[in-house]
Amino acid sequence: MNTVTRRLVLVAVSLGGVVLSAVAIVMPSLEYDPRVEAILDRSAGSPAQAAQGFLLRLGHLPRPGGSGCVEDDGAHDGEVVLQPTEQIQDVTVQRVRLIAEAPILAAILDDDPTCRAVIDLQVTTVDGQTTPLSVELWDYGLLTPWAFHSRGDGWKLVRVCWEGSIRP
Repeated sequence: MNTVTRRLVLVAVSLGGVVLSAVAIVMPSLEYDPRVEAILDRSAGSPAQAAQGFLLRLGHLPRPGGSGCVEDDGAHDGEVVLQPTEQIQDVTVQRVRLIAEAPILAAILDDDPTCRAVIDLQVTTVDGQTTPLSVELWDYGLLTPWAFHSRGDGWKLVRVCWEGSIRP
């Protein structure tokens, strides 16, 4: 092997090591406006559709607890059961953030990686008031820097918070 070939092999191996190291520690996340971009795998539905559908099925704004959030305890199969407040007329999705629960290499090797979605919404009630809410969901799937690949059966509710209460 001549010197040039050895140097090329050394550079290629070094670059490969850097790329693998980066992949091992990168925690991918995506943020997008669902009114403009359609980047999700539609087979399992989008987190924006799931959050919007949840609130419209609920029919009223849940009353917040002391933390400003209403948690789903899993006993109600995705329904928050609290005293109703104002009736919901419309739900508009403002922003969706997808956050990986593990670095990308660990998620690739995991048989059931999970991803969180935080959806910022504007909820309009029948009396004309608008309320900013954030809904946090989770699903099984692999989040890469460019797309989410669902491996689950749809997005599940974690909590509903008044805007500013959920941190990524």
